[in-house]
Amino acid sequence: MGYSDHRFQVTKIMFFFTTSLILLLSICLPTLEGYATLSPARTGLPPGDWDHVIITDQSLIRSFTPLAVHRTAQGLPSRIISTQELQRLSLQTNLRDAIRWFVSAAHHQWGTEYVLLGGDAEFIPVPLGYFESPSFSWDIPLDLYYAAPNGEWDLDGDGILGELEDDDPDLTPVVALGRAPVSDPGEVAAFVDKVIAFETQDAFQIRDVLLAAEVGSPYPWQPGMDVQFDFAMLTEEIIQVLEPLEFFGAFDRLYQNWEARPGASPLTPTIFLEALNSGNYRFLSMLIHAIAETWSMGPDFLRPEDLGPLEEMDHSLFMVPGAPQATDCRPEGVLENLLVMPRGGCVGAVGPSSMFFILPGEQFIRGFWQGMVDSPHQRVGAAYRQALVDLIEDHPPGSLARGTFMCMSIYGDPALLFLPVTRDGPGGSNGDEMKIVAGASPNPFNPATEISFTLPGSPRTTLPTVVEIFDLRGRRLTRLVDDDLAPGSHSVRWRGEDDSGRSVGSGLFFARILAGDQRAVVKLILVE
Repeated sequence: MGYSDHRFQVTKIMFFFTTSLILLLSICLPTLEGYATLSPARTGLPPGDWDHVIITDQSLIRSFTPLAVHRTAQGLPSRIISTQELQRLSLQTNLRDAIRWFVSAAHHQWGTEYVLLGGDAEFIPVPLGYFESPSFSWDIPLDLYYAAPNGEWDLDGDGILGELEDDDPDLTPVVALGRAPVSDPGEVAAFVDKVIAFETQDAFQIRDVLLAAEVGSPYPWQPGMDVQFDFAMLTEEIIQVLEPLEFFGAFDRLYQNWEARPGASPLTPTIFLEALNSGNYRFLSMLIHAIAETWSMGPDFLRPEDLGPLEEMDHSLFMVPGAPQATDCRPEGVLENLLVMPRGGCVGAVGPSSMFFILPGEQFIRGFWQGMVDSPHQRVGAAYRQALVDLIEDHPPGSLARGTFMCMSIYGDPALLFLPVTRDGPGGSNGDEMKIVAGASPNPFNPATEISFTLPGSPRTTLPTVVEIFDLRGRRLTRLVDDDLAPGSHSVRWRGEDDSGRSVGSGLFFARILAGDQRAVVKLILVE
């Protein structure tokens, strides 16, 4: 073959290669549209089915592991991923962009519903927006940016996210995302211990609600002055929302203008701390003036250095602070200190990271509590998402109300259970007939164990059923059952082997049973 013929053949091959590549891209690019702005280089994650994901630094993984085990044992499969691995998977040089890409990819590929950012601003970047008016301006921490990957968060390209006039963000979160602002293994361990304790204590031992409110206007207000607007009026509406759920006990009120509300007590820092330290309360809802490092409490202020007495509390509360900057994790704020203190304080919260216009803010708080009352055994993140979605539909883009909703954030694990799931719920009804009942014997075991389970359902029906074994890191080792099974009792033997027939060695494992929309998890201990 001559030189010209050879060159002709090479040219023809290159033409067909280029044409094929263009055709392939024209087919594939539309399917990658949801990832295009997040990572043009890579869109795949390792195979998995993880409802709950913890994103944290490599140095904190071991401390977060008990929380992942706890969630998986509840039937909410949990995986921990380090920011280092996440950045490698995404091929992003900017960690903020890598996290946003990963959250969207995990939701689409793993079915992830709950994401916990395990770290303060040093470990997990805080996306920032900005709001300016003729009278004031705010930096806006926007963890919602990670959870809501759609819309144009920086339409004008100035690097400032979610500007009401210049950008067009979609505030609809695809996952419920929260942040635990921890900075070392000790803080992680304290936070995890409090979460597990909050979900496993007897729901009927501690059931009172504490409510706190200042005078909204004028500020500062003192007794004897006229009241233009009292936050206590809105707090009373929260009581009306919560009262229908019979679980709640007393509603105790601390108000700045307490003499105008029969049965209320004065709101001061000392009385507030004494109330929390009494151990009577599971929930706190409040409307006050504040910045992250300083909460206004009537005649005085509450600061992080004042919180020492709360470390002797026997349990932690869930808080809904209607207070500007309450969930801003950049400074060492009051709420952050309550969350990471070794004992007592706060187990989680929902509140604003920045500006808080009182009427839309109170709308959100009322919607959140209403969601918890409507489904008392759901997780905090589900009620948060529902309240947010319901409200943004009623307010046009660019409105100040949307600015407030954009700031509402979850402090702590979004998968936190509002009430522990007990055998008989608050209403006394028993739902066991609709659940999978599962166990294993012997357990601990060697060399084999029998996993038994009873499926719910009506006679003459079947349920698509899968039984799988996972290790402590969340890797699936083997699938024991994949079949349509009738309601009733079943069992399957596991011999401590993976799909290849190799021994998995001693350790802690999980058997997950999925049947229809029901699931159960059994802890297994293999000893050698």
